[in-house]
Amino acid sequence: MGVTRRFLDWQRPALASAAEWLREKYRPQAAASTQTLDLRGVIVVVPGGRAGRRLLELLVERAEAERLILFPPVIITEGGLPELLYTPQRPFASELTQGLAWAAALRKTPRAVLEKVVLHPPPSGDFSRWLELAELVRRLHTELAADGLHFGHVAQAQTGISGFHESSRWQALRQVQEEYLRTLDGLNQWDIQTARLVGIEKKEFQTDRDVVLLGTVDLNGALRQILNQVADRVTALIHAPLEWEDRFDQYGCLIPAVWKTALLAIRDEQIERVDGPADQADAVTRWMASLGGKYRSDEIVVGVPDKTLLGQLRRQLEQSGVKSRAFLGVSVGQTGPYRLLESASQFAQGRRFADLAALVRHPDLEDWLQPQLTASLTKQSSRDMNRQRRAEDILTTLDIFYNEQFAARVDPQRMEQIKNEWPAIHALVSVIDQWLCPIDHKKQRLFAWADGLRIVLKNIYGHRVLNPQNVDERILLKACEEIELQLEKLAQVPQELEPEISLKEALRLILEPLEGKFIPPPPEPEAVQLLGWLELALDDTPALAVTSVNEGFVPESHSSDAFLPNELRSQLGLLDSERRYARDAYALSVLLATRADLRLIVGHRDAENNPLIPSRLLFATDEPAACAQALRMFGKLEEVPPRKNLLSTGLQQRDTSNFHVPLPTKDFNPPTFLSVSQFKAYLACRYRYYLDHVLSLVSLSDQAAELDPAAFGSLLHDVLQHFGRTDEGERRSTRPDEIFAFLNDRLESLAAARYGKDAGRAALRFQVEQARIRLRTFAEWQARQTDEGWQIVHSEDSETQLECSFPTDDGPMKIRGRIDRIDRHQHSGIFRVLDYKTADTAKEPQQTHLQSDQWIDLQLPLYRYLVRTVEWQKGASIDGQVQLGYINLPRDQASMGCAIADWSREQLEDADKTAREVIHGITHGNFLPKTEPPPAFSEIYAAICQDNRIGKRRPLQDEEATP
Repeated sequence: MGVTRRFLDWQRPALASAAEWLREKYRPQAAASTQTLDLRGVIVVVPGGRAGRRLLELLVERAEAERLILFPPVIITEGGLPELLYTPQRPFASELTQGLAWAAALRKTPRAVLEKVVLHPPPSGDFSRWLELAELVRRLHTELAADGLHFGHVAQAQTGISGFHESSRWQALRQVQEEYLRTLDGLNQWDIQTARLVGIEKKEFQTDRDVVLLGTVDLNGALRQILNQVADRVTALIHAPLEWEDRFDQYGCLIPAVWKTALLAIRDEQIERVDGPADQADAVTRWMASLGGKYRSDEIVVGVPDKTLLGQLRRQLEQSGVKSRAFLGVSVGQTGPYRLLESASQFAQGRRFADLAALVRHPDLEDWLQPQLTASLTKQSSRDMNRQRRAEDILTTLDIFYNEQFAARVDPQRMEQIKNEWPAIHALVSVIDQWLCPIDHKKQRLFAWADGLRIVLKNIYGHRVLNPQNVDERILLKACEEIELQLEKLAQVPQELEPEISLKEALRLILEPLEGKFIPPPPEPEAVQLLGWLELALDDTPALAVTSVNEGFVPESHSSDAFLPNELRSQLGLLDSERRYARDAYALSVLLATRADLRLIVGHRDAENNPLIPSRLLFATDEPAACAQALRMFGKLEEVPPRKNLLSTGLQQRDTSNFHVPLPTKDFNPPTFLSVSQFKAYLACRYRYYLDHVLSLVSLSDQAAELDPAAFGSLLHDVLQHFGRTDEGERRSTRPDEIFAFLNDRLESLAAARYGKDAGRAALRFQVEQARIRLRTFAEWQARQTDEGWQIVHSEDSETQLECSFPTDDGPMKIRGRIDRIDRHQHSGIFRVLDYKTADTAKEPQQTHLQSDQWIDLQLPLYRYLVRTVEWQKGASIDGQVQLGYINLPRDQASMGCAIADWSREQLEDADKTAREVIHGITHGNFLPKTEPPPAFSEIYAAICQDNRIGKRRPLQDEEATP
């Protein structure tokens, strides 16, 4: 006796019809007096968990309506049925154990045999690549075994296909497969798929319960063979009209050849073609609005074959005031514990500074890290705290450290060297190292890695009390549970398969399986459900919109398979393009027959602007209709209403932005002194001066891969400062080699002190070499200057600043600054005040200080006042006229040299006048207007100043003050 087929009412949803069939079959009228609906002797097989849960709900509702006591059936998906029909004699190997067993089998296989499988087998010590190959072979084995095949069957099948010459490859794989099975046999474990095939061969499948197949229209070959052994207890419920019985086989599965030519009755008004993803989301909201409140939210479903549309859809629905619930939920790979393990292991393996910065920024680490740092820093003596910031400001300190040190790696020896100068950084690294101590090993066995990683996670999450009703805490809890399950699997691997592996390899075994696991969102009864394509056929809501009715999604595309191409799949009876087409053609037929309101939305472009092709299912109709459909689908896009600007509740569209540039505060304390550089900043932009020098805003980042121009210049300045202040003979030498030897020594020691031995990363080492080239050219120039009679009488002191009093109408203002260098000619007695300039291109003082005869920088003119405070020798000040200029150290060595300004007395007096105006503006709080367009090198304030904003913007002085 074969499987019994029953066709369900096509005009109703499948689950409702199935629930009614179960009630009628297992509680006939003759048993009406029992007041029970006893389905304990029934196994209902469904294609997905959601359909099973909904079927149970419908059975409960029917039982309640009839006041019956329900004994529910076993509801299970296709993959779980076989183990209900036979008793395995051995425990099944986990996927992890299977993968390791495949890796062991591959490594035992002679290399000459393996070279028939892959051209270049992995080296013996590369465990990661062996795992990759093992996973590839495991997936092939699983798919083939699910259809009752092994690798030897593929070798035999290929002989009948012209153009295929891969038999030797599959014969080699069969050798590996046999070794894999022997490996598991030696562990007294079974491969689940192979165990089923053995059970089929030995006819071990039996049951005393009825098996009901519901919506299982694409069963694999092994399951069909299992059903043959219990066929007298099996009923296939087929959701289709009886006149379609020739489209289904004896198991209620689709016959692809028949469905290939089946026609679909799609009405034109059910199809809408739009442009991009945003237009698809907009089409969904327009369709929902067109329903006119006919349905509750829980009676509406949106099908999302392309999961990349989920974010766009959810945002659009939320802005339209509609709650939604996505079918995927949150990937474990996106959760805090997963990413913490990922970040911690990356730092532990390579100790890269970038990995430390990423790890410290992990939000789950913050609550634990702050008290640890505070406790560590309280042990520092007060003399060590001169550069110390609070523990809660560690990210700022870390950025400052990076921008000064440009550390590529966090070297323990280097940390000891800087612990007095950077106590917070030293404390941070010490705390992190202590936390990661359980995984600070080169190689160890799997159970040891599992124990160490569990301790690492427990230190961060073990003290937290989580509320499963809170959405975020529920996700955290579920993520920890999934990771713990994976760690348990790691610890349970048989000792014979436990290799000594690195942390990277252990993390791969733990994290990769979790990437594809999702934490389902909590139930939201009033939300519109967003479901995947394969779930729609058994859904029973009356209103449905399906997005992305395009090739690649409906039907789903399958990427090219190097081992099992489509023609070979067809020959073997595996899932191929014909079966996918049949499955999706049937699903669309169900939707067309059972949905009161159906909208099929076809996209024209994807999110990356690539063209999309309409689904071939849309053309599965008679020839005239197919031609008309083609003209519509490939013609010009139809006009649709413009998308509305969806604003949150309470907001109204305005002609101007609600985001204002904040006005300077009126509560302002005038400065008691100004630095020379502040004058240039104020002249460039008063408002940006306010942000920089009044509010003291700074921009910090750890993204720089090399020294910026200012840091490069600072390195050269410091080397030259040492040269100018040395009492040794090099400062007065006329020999370039002697001067360069001194400069080179100082460059080496400064670079090592700041950036570590060998100057850290490659880009930094290259810049140090660039600095060395410039210093060699400078040494030659300096020797000539000394030979011409110029002597250095003053060099910048990094510890102190010069200070003078500058007269203004409002009273004197103190001006501070550092003069890089002052030279005196030993014969003429002329002084020249010089500033080192390290820009790539040499410039004259006239270019940098004046623009259209207006002063834009007052550095050199103000040095006339500062220089009077310098004693060029004990008791001797600098009076009278001095030369002002630059020493240019540009990229072009030919441009190296001194550039002296030739300003007239009148120009310098005008500079003094400009300086008094600047002082008056600053002390009186005149920080408007904001310069437009923004001055050069002001990008750090672009967001505050809205420099890149498109659209109308009022002048800053008209903005409303913001608190």
